[in-house]
Amino acid sequence: MGSNPVTATREDANRNVHKVEKVFNNFLLKHKIKGRVIIGYSGGIDSLTLLYLAFKNPALDPIAVHIDHRFYQGSGLRALKAREIAIKIGVNISVITVLHPVKDEAKAREIRYHLLRKIKEQEKANAILVAHNANDQVETVLLRIYFGSGIRGLGGIKEKYREIYRPLLSVYRQDILDYIKPIKRNLQIEAIVDPSNKDIRIKRNFFRNLLIPYLQKEYNFDPTTIINISKISKGAQNKIDKIVENFICLSDLSLPAVKIKTLFTLDKELRYYTLSYLALRSGLKLPPSRRSIDEIMRQLNLGKVTTRINNGWLAVEWKGFLMFIPEIEKFDIKIGIGESVTIPFSGDKISIISSNSKGVNGLPYPKSGFFIVRNRRTGDKIKLRGHRRKLKDIFINLKIPRFLRQFVPLITDSEGNILWIGAGIGYSDIAKDCKYKPLSAKIEIGTINWRGVLCK
Repeated sequence: MGSNPVTATREDANRNVHKVEKVFNNFLLKHKIKGRVIIGYSGGIDSLTLLYLAFKNPALDPIAVHIDHRFYQGSGLRALKAREIAIKIGVNISVITVLHPVKDEAKAREIRYHLLRKIKEQEKANAILVAHNANDQVETVLLRIYFGSGIRGLGGIKEKYREIYRPLLSVYRQDILDYIKPIKRNLQIEAIVDPSNKDIRIKRNFFRNLLIPYLQKEYNFDPTTIINISKISKGAQNKIDKIVENFICLSDLSLPAVKIKTLFTLDKELRYYTLSYLALRSGLKLPPSRRSIDEIMRQLNLGKVTTRINNGWLAVEWKGFLMFIPEIEKFDIKIGIGESVTIPFSGDKISIISSNSKGVNGLPYPKSGFFIVRNRRTGDKIKLRGHRRKLKDIFINLKIPRFLRQFVPLITDSEGNILWIGAGIGYSDIAKDCKYKPLSAKIEIGTINWRGVLCK
């Protein structure tokens, strides 16, 4: 775990050098991380240490990403300083400035991870590394105790979540300080101090700067006890997950689901854990609250098929299954000839390809040079078989449920005329009536099995 931050001393420094590197390198081996990686780099002491460790490891090709949220005055200067330090270490760096800053910590974190994932995709990197450490874990678990989290929340920060990895999560901050101190001296660099870390109006900072030091001073508080709570909670949650995983299946839409009949056979506690697990499997960042789950069961008892829960998600009933489906925003994506786009959540991949088809179906060459891929809008109409028909009516006739209609991809021209509809509907009369149709739309089905919708 690393030595207790209360008792770490200067004579531990040499041992800590090897320990921190050993923890980092073993983590890479455990998770098979190598090649190009993205480093979430604030310039603070933790991310500076992570950046140096990545630079020093010959198996890695790190790219530092500094995100300027513009929370506080002088953030631009700190971004410049972060760039200078990364270059001095010998690591390429990308500095991104958030154009529309938000003060909410949770929203800022969401923006930060979105940008890191975007850079990872652009750079074709294998992983994103961030610098959370054991002290962060202690603060997180204490905060979740304060907010009344359940057993999953008490497990704290995960060392891996999708493409996000935390190699220093088992290392205490004092060990990090001891490790990086001689390196800073040799390179003549200093970590950047973020003024937001001193703002005790932020609960985490209050715990970090006031509550934990007070508990250590007055009551000899040992942070390893909180780490042990985290370990025990994770172990217990893993065992519960293995039990409830037996209740999870795939609906005929190929989405994670649970049979509603099964739900009603479970006791209340096991029902809660089953739906929490299903929510996380479906893509929710946090499981629904107990109150939300009670409401879902109440609605199911009333025979209702759709219930809104937290963070823009729906609990929906479909052919005897319960599933969690997101409510996605309206999207309009330009697509040129030979290009592809992927639809949010459904994962359907739409491509415009050359076909040289002389048949009925196909797309005319766009006057603007591009098409638009989008989802439906209120009042949408399409010309089919000589008649203008409401898209809503077509979906109803095909028995496409309301919660799935937002994912059906449409292709329009630049003037808004619908030329093609996914989910097996095909080309409109506007497209078919053109004599020369050198292009066609190709769809590769993603996560949603449309055959499960359309086959009666």
